[in-house]
Amino acid sequence: MAEDSLRSWEVLFGRALAALKEPDALTGIRRILDDKRGAILSRLQTHDAPLRKTFAALETADFQPSYDECVAIVKRVLMPR
Repeated sequence: MAEDSLRSWEVLFGRALAALKEPDALTGIRRILDDKRGAILSRLQTHDAPLRKTFAALETADFQPSYDECVAIVKRVLMPR
């Protein structure tokens, strides 16, 4: 589970970073995000504690939003267009 959580969070963290730094970069993966919306949102809800723990251990360089800010960004990105 720990490694799965780490991979999951790295993907979510990457999407949050992309959404903040280059929102247009997500256009090319919009269909994938739409297809995975339910699974991603479910994982955020059902794996909150391990994802928070994994997030706390990430080294993020200059990208310093909180876990809750990243989750909010990911949820905003996943909203239907």
